[in-house]
Amino acid sequence: MKAKIETNVAGARGRGHGRGGSRRSWTRWNYNNNNSNNNYEKEESSTRGRGRIKPNSRYDKSQVRCYNCQKFGHYASECRAPNNKIEEKANYVAEKTNGKETLLLAREETDGGQANSWYFDSGASNHMCGRKDMFVELDESGRGNVSFGDDSTIAVKGRGNILIRLKDGRHQFISNVYYVPNMKSNILSLGQLLEKGYNIHMKDYNLSIKDDKNNFIAKVPMSKNRMFSINIQNDVAKCLKACYKDASWLWHLRFGHLNFGGLELLSKKEMVKGLPRINHPDQLCEGCLVGKQFRKSFPKESESRAKKPLELIHTDVCGPIKPSSLRIK
Repeated sequence: MKAKIETNVAGARGRGHGRGGSRRSWTRWNYNNNNSNNNYEKEESSTRGRGRIKPNSRYDKSQVRCYNCQKFGHYASECRAPNNKIEEKANYVAEKTNGKETLLLAREETDGGQANSWYFDSGASNHMCGRKDMFVELDESGRGNVSFGDDSTIAVKGRGNILIRLKDGRHQFISNVYYVPNMKSNILSLGQLLEKGYNIHMKDYNLSIKDDKNNFIAKVPMSKNRMFSINIQNDVAKCLKACYKDASWLWHLRFGHLNFGGLELLSKKEMVKGLPRINHPDQLCEGCLVGKQFRKSFPKESESRAKKPLELIHTDVCGPIKPSSLRIK
């Protein structure tokens, strides 16, 4: 059982009459007889006259978050911060309408394989690499900074060459590469490749590279994030060296190419401390062959005798000799 009770209140003319005329208000209440607590529910309240009743200004907005400035305490319609709309948003790049175009490098992070991946970049002024172990030649005297699209800078710690191995087994250098320790990706500058005579052509989502002799180098397809990356296998130069260790040869060199008979005598009589037992090797010393050439002595008698000038000429092939003679000849 429900009963409605309406209460009308008429205000008399007099104080408060003003511009709004007579003030009249009415309130309607719903009485729910089924409610055990006998609660009265206020449905509607209206006041006519001067002004209107303002909404409750004591509402707690401390947990309300603004969608514009991301701060708490107000709605987006009440925000005084400038409107900053994001047109496009990717995993790693957010483009904002700031009236300035900037070329940024975006890459997709994957596990493994990044060490040998090189990204072609038209906005890079130079080749760059962040791994020092990939350089076979590195000049660390040259220092500088590299600027990026977000106005950040990182230090350049040197410049050098990187040895790579081609698919056909041949080796080639990537020269004039900046060593940037904080670089996470290797970058190939398209401008630097053009300066060296390479022909670069992009068509049908592919990037083709040819050398100055029009020999085909590589064809790189475009990836999902609109980047061109190539997997280059670097190689490390190795110097193979064979060393023949023999104490006899070592002491032969230490004593200025002394003959092995003399070394055996020194060892037998223990005239040199630390000199081991000398074994006469079968090989010949090239230095001794060149430096110990001797000239045969003139014979006491000659079978022939010159009868006219310039018939017999003696020549000394040794020379030139310094210092000069007394007559500077």
